[in-house]
Amino acid sequence: MDRIRKRACSRCGKMFEPEELKIISGDIIYTDFGGPYDTSQRVCEKCNNSMMGKDLIKTPEASSCEVCKEEITEKVYEYSLKNFGKALCMRHQHTGNNSLSTKEKWYQENMIKGRIAETLIEELFLYLGYNVFRYGMENTVPGVMKLLKGVRGDVADNIRRMPDFVIQSNSGKNKGEVYFIEVKFRANEEFSRDELSKEYPFENCYFIVVSKKHIKCITYKELMSGKTVSPSPHNYLGDREEFELDKNVIIDFCNFAVKFFEGV
Repeated sequence: MDRIRKRACSRCGKMFEPEELKIISGDIIYTDFGGPYDTSQRVCEKCNNSMMGKDLIKTPEASSCEVCKEEITEKVYEYSLKNFGKALCMRHQHTGNNSLSTKEKWYQENMIKGRIAETLIEELFLYLGYNVFRYGMENTVPGVMKLLKGVRGDVADNIRRMPDFVIQSNSGKNKGEVYFIEVKFRANEEFSRDELSKEYPFENCYFIVVSKKHIKCITYKELMSGKTVSPSPHNYLGDREEFELDKNVIIDFCNFAVKFFEGV
């Protein structure tokens, strides 16, 4: 078997160095790429694969989907590498790809922030001796909020509006008193009645607003009277007389908020 010098592909004109050729008979040859062709047709690997209906990438690292190991075409590979950063077949580009859409990223990010804020407030009241009960329907029936995604109606709306916690004081002049608590994270430290529906059903609810620096509190009735939470030095949680909270402890938890939400 003789090595053939570098020559131009008969189809695309690209210069290539053919692999060893094995003469089978007369004008018919086979290349390592998979021939056969007429001897006048000396083609590069890419054109060979196209002619044989096997437009596949031959390099091991790019020849198959990283998920299911199915062979993929060159075009599929190049598209996948450009858009997903790895080799995926068409099926896994659509169903096996774990990346989130812009809307999904926004939803998940805000949900995580909200969960962190809820945990912060839960631990704060527990530390200060309160009984704390998770009240929202997501806690009563796990997964229900995903089931209600996109669902409209009075019942679904009321489920979404259920406060996050019920807390009960164990000491002081308000011992035994029970309160509805709804926790909101607001990076801009702003909250007003415009964010509530006109038919919000929990009129005795307290809204605790966690920001990157402060923890503030306002009631539903105060919101309806036109009051708001803003960056101004008002509505601090430690100033609520009905809760009788230790301001030094609240400051410590505010420092936790600063740490958790840094860069948000």
